[in-house]
Amino acid sequence: MKEKLEQILPLIRKPAQYIGNELNSIHKEWSACNLKIAIGYPDLYEVGMSNLGIQILYHILNSQAKILCERFFAPMIDMEKLLIEKDLSLFSLESFRPLKDFDLIGFSVGHELTYTNLVNILHLSKIPIYAKDRGENDPLIFAGGPSVTSNPMPIEDFVDFFLIGDGEEAIREIVNSVQCTVYRKDRLEKLSQIEGVYVPSIGNVAKKRIVKNLDAAPYPTKPIVPFIKTVHDRAVVEIMRGCFRGCKFCSAFCAYKPVRERSPQKVIELAREILKNTGYDELSLISLSSSDYSQIEYVAKTLADELAKQKVNLALPSLRLDSMSVKLMKETQRVRSSSVTVAPEAGTQRLRDLTNKRLSEDEILSGVSAAFSEGISKIKLYFMIGLPTETEEDLQGIVDLSKKIAEVGRHYTSKAHVTSAVSTFIPKPHTSFERERQISIEETIDKQKFLKQYLKGKGLELRWHDAKTSLLEGIFSRGDKNLSSVIVEAWKLGARLDAWSENFNFETWGKAFCNCGIDMEEYMKAKEKNKELAWNKIIM
Repeated sequence: MKEKLEQILPLIRKPAQYIGNELNSIHKEWSACNLKIAIGYPDLYEVGMSNLGIQILYHILNSQAKILCERFFAPMIDMEKLLIEKDLSLFSLESFRPLKDFDLIGFSVGHELTYTNLVNILHLSKIPIYAKDRGENDPLIFAGGPSVTSNPMPIEDFVDFFLIGDGEEAIREIVNSVQCTVYRKDRLEKLSQIEGVYVPSIGNVAKKRIVKNLDAAPYPTKPIVPFIKTVHDRAVVEIMRGCFRGCKFCSAFCAYKPVRERSPQKVIELAREILKNTGYDELSLISLSSSDYSQIEYVAKTLADELAKQKVNLALPSLRLDSMSVKLMKETQRVRSSSVTVAPEAGTQRLRDLTNKRLSEDEILSGVSAAFSEGISKIKLYFMIGLPTETEEDLQGIVDLSKKIAEVGRHYTSKAHVTSAVSTFIPKPHTSFERERQISIEETIDKQKFLKQYLKGKGLELRWHDAKTSLLEGIFSRGDKNLSSVIVEAWKLGARLDAWSENFNFETWGKAFCNCGIDMEEYMKAKEKNKELAWNKIIM
């Protein structure tokens, strides 16, 4: 396989994503291991290698002597064509073995628009797409990640079992369970008894798995350093899991609750080890809301003092924009950012209160004023349109708030620039708004037109999400197993890598829905209070 791969690498873009052997990648003797597992992300290498979950599971599995874990990702279009032309199977990066040779294949699924990629990977691996068609000689296919934790139903026909919630402890139990059984049916029956595992063929109720002690949870101090630039190209330490805020639209709040913190001592220890073992020039302390980490000031200042001597920058994403956070950024970041972000989500206080977004206009203006006063010239705002009860007054509120912030900025600098990024509200499973209606493409475009007409002027910029991709995300977010036929049909029609705008074709999806006799509109409607929800087997 390796020899054949060497022949086609000169013919494709970014060949380094297919060759493995990166710093800290692990290579084990195939014949010396009792269980072979491949884990991957159903998108390109540059996206998947930024996925922390894959790095964590790779570290945990390879730390066990008789278990081998290797990686895979979706190929680019040019590579896919060559694999088919040369009759080659999709392979792992470490040993170049066909994926079909592994005992288990795991997907970390972070987004609904990667579902056709999952199907495509199975097809390119010469593994039956539907779970019901697999036999004793086929790998067990499992999936986890934010998208399927909320609602695995649209892809349950393709997956043998799902891991719902945190994986650090559950993956060990899954491995032990598989090793103790021989036959496929017995393995799935035993897996269904593990907390956090949902097996579609059995239909068991699965309760989200929660790791209670992050300090005790394994964390990779030798993460793989990619050969090519990735989406998040830096060292990462997760300081906290979960969020205190509880915004009613937020699926991440549901997927990652309750709030758990890593101790400051552990965070600092991990940071030192990771930087020593990787050579990164930037360290990011990540969580859903870093400002809520109880020891953020101590940890940030301690690390900043150390990292300055090594010429390593400290990044603090997800900070709440207030004077304390701005001061902390100023004191700790060697490479000063020229921009900060804030997420009002709605333009009026009424709508922010309705969504439980506990942020007043005075707090927003005070925060951006503090940022501008420290030399920051660019502010990025995140808003949603289509929220429940939204009126034109709320849209006007987005315009007014953006202009007020730009005006504040001009008091400090002539270079003040405010970017308002507007996405469409998508009702997500398990949130307080899970039964709400999602607005149509036409309504989305009308609201975007309103903002384009009025949100303009010196130092103002408006960006918006594509209405069609938002529609699809919403359909699959609250979808049921009937959508598996649509996914396969869209894939047959050429849909893949849909999260990349150059590949996305809404007409392909429209034709797929039509061919399957399924109405998109049905999935966008409000769900009646007493109607059973597709994701009712998942307990968060």
